[in-house]
Amino acid sequence: MLSAATIDEADLIKFLLETGVRDKEAAHVDWDDIDGNYLQLKDKPKYDWRLKDQEIRAVPLNSKLIARLKARRLRQQAQAKEDGRDVPTLIFPNSLNRPNWALDETIQRVVAMAKKSGFGWNPRSEVTMHKFRKTFATKMHRATKEIKQVRDWLGHSDIATTKLYVAADTHPDTKALELAFAAFGD
Repeated sequence: MLSAATIDEADLIKFLLETGVRDKEAAHVDWDDIDGNYLQLKDKPKYDWRLKDQEIRAVPLNSKLIARLKARRLRQQAQAKEDGRDVPTLIFPNSLNRPNWALDETIQRVVAMAKKSGFGWNPRSEVTMHKFRKTFATKMHRATKEIKQVRDWLGHSDIATTKLYVAADTHPDTKALELAFAAFGD
């Protein structure tokens, strides 16, 4: 997908995969929400928008994503200067510098381009922003083994919901398997 995407579309894909944010959260995230190595998700009264269940939270950002976002911000600033308009405060604004409600359409456009360029796609596999969220949950759980932490990053009030997001690990750690089998004895 990334090879079929423009740089701005790739920014969105990487952001969604590496933060696990909801679609409306991505539409409303602004540059001030980045605080060091964390994305601080919060309500946006300016846009009359609130987080689902008022789940104000912080999501860790890796250094590569931070660098990518810094490059994006520089591109936005240069384009705004060239166009003689205000620099966007939102990371993924629409053409009017307002929250972009069409981010999923962007993802679907990239999927179509990837298919057109010959990417081998499972026709039963649908790519959605929500699946990026589930991918984030699965990857973070496998890395941390902390379901409660993943719940907090996703902003779920119920851990049972988070468990539905985490895919079963079909390739568990071999050392963990050895310990489990050792418990059976000789």
